[in-house]
Amino acid sequence: MSWSVGTKIGAGFALALAALALIGVIAYRSTTSLIEASDLRAHTNVVLRNLSSLLSAMQDAETGQRGYLITGRDSYLEPYFAGIKASAEAIEELHKLTADNANQQRRLDAVQPLIAAKLDELKLTIELRKAKGFEAAATEVLTGKGKQAMDEIRKIAAAMEGEENDLLRQRDQRVSADAQRTIFILVYGIPAAFVVVGVVAYLITRNISYPLRQITAVAERIAYGDLSAKPEFVNRGDEVGALAKAFADMTRSLQSMAGMAKEIAGGDLTVKPAPQSDKDVL
Repeated sequence: MSWSVGTKIGAGFALALAALALIGVIAYRSTTSLIEASDLRAHTNVVLRNLSSLLSAMQDAETGQRGYLITGRDSYLEPYFAGIKASAEAIEELHKLTADNANQQRRLDAVQPLIAAKLDELKLTIELRKAKGFEAAATEVLTGKGKQAMDEIRKIAAAMEGEENDLLRQRDQRVSADAQRTIFILVYGIPAAFVVVGVVAYLITRNISYPLRQITAVAERIAYGDLSAKPEFVNRGDEVGALAKAFADMTRSLQSMAGMAKEIAGGDLTVKPAPQSDKDVL
């Protein structure tokens, strides 16, 4: 199949645009993936902070309870009430943050009754301290129910934290891989595209400009009367071939005309006199 000059030039531009589009698409996907991985990493850090807030809130509640049991003063219950509120907020937020993680949702479902049991134990000991004094409250604490619930809460929280840390490591690796891929594309992909486009542009230019220079040289020789000049590329199927063929046809026509002119110039051009009358002949 023979391509026209316009098709070749258009193909060169199309290749350049395709190379730029390909690099753009790859860079866009890499950047999007990098942003997504960064968002997931930030999401994991938020989950870890809320887990830490949950444990801290439970510890605050315990601190307020112990302070009140020892002193009997209501002012020591401030951490207790703050801890109850903060733990409820942390649990609610963790449910939202891990909605797409079935394992974490199951752990949260398991930890909520334990938190409720621990808070009930704290409330009971505080009420006993108010109603019956320190000894009654201490006896309830020594049953170990509250400690057992708190140990289970810490165990589940540790399992949740472990899974989130595993996800964080995976997402850190993904962020690193996406960043490296983006850098690779920018550092190597763009120069490679320029090289490819440059080579194609050179080949197309050479395919068109060199024949045109040759045909122009033939035209100049013809203009100076050298009818032996013959253009090349007459067999090409594009505009360059058509131009070369036109010059070849023109050269043959000029050669033919020159030949005819030479024959006329070299022939017998003497005019014979007209024949006389019969009388004169006799």
